[in-house]
Amino acid sequence: MDKSLRKRTLQTLRGSPVVVLANWFQFAPSERHRNKCVESRMFLWCRSGSGIVRVNGIESSFSSGDWVLLPWRHDIAYIADARSPFFVGGIHIIPSHSKKLPVVFRVAHNRADDLAGQPGRSDAGWPGMEGTVRGRFAGGNDSMALLAAFIVEKFQHSRPERGLMQNLAALLITELSFAVGAAPTGAKPKPGTLHRMQEYVRAHPDRRISILDLANLAKCSTASVHRQFQACESLSPRRWIARQRIELAATLLRTTTLTVREVGERVGLDDPFHFSRYFKKETGESPAVYRKGRGFF
Repeated sequence: MDKSLRKRTLQTLRGSPVVVLANWFQFAPSERHRNKCVESRMFLWCRSGSGIVRVNGIESSFSSGDWVLLPWRHDIAYIADARSPFFVGGIHIIPSHSKKLPVVFRVAHNRADDLAGQPGRSDAGWPGMEGTVRGRFAGGNDSMALLAAFIVEKFQHSRPERGLMQNLAALLITELSFAVGAAPTGAKPKPGTLHRMQEYVRAHPDRRISILDLANLAKCSTASVHRQFQACESLSPRRWIARQRIELAATLLRTTTLTVREVGERVGLDDPFHFSRYFKKETGESPAVYRKGRGFF
């Protein structure tokens, strides 16, 4: 982002925004969940899969690459797809937090929560980002997508610290402001053929998919498949597919109680020994060590 634009955006921020919660969540097929009154401005995005998100009574489809910034005290319902349930990331920001009060790194999800209506936590005006704001990431290397993922990982794997979470909140808001100002949709969408190939891979993580399979699906040559992945993801198709499988496996290890064998089966590696060796090669840790070190939600 242009430094002068970032500086001007930061100067327009009112209050003292801070990230108070950030996590990943893998929905089960057809799973439904609703939070009736969330006291935050939540940045929500879909990393894979699909489903429907209903915000304050208005439904919209939600699939890989989509993002939405939700209004203060929003009512949100999630309806996961029956075949390819979405895997989402969420970052909760308190737009204006009193500097005199300690930060509680938690969010009120309903009016009965002990944090609901707490003095010192309130909404604030963000020019151009009032109400519900929607958009799409430009691709795997989209700066806002990388920043959002970094915030979640930082929040999950280190003790949240006020100063850092304030800086990250301000940076994310600045990137959002830039995205909204740069284009009404937030970002230039991927080519339709690439999006179709990627959605097919995400919908069938247990299948062995060849480059020819992708070419037939997109009705293009194998060379074109390679060009599209390199241009938008900076990865070869095979490397991108491998990354999706390992990311899904890691997510299942962190967020479910599936056995290592069952996780391997979900990503197309039925032999637990083969899966464990593959996972360790990609991450540097065995599935058991990875799960023990991070736990699951």
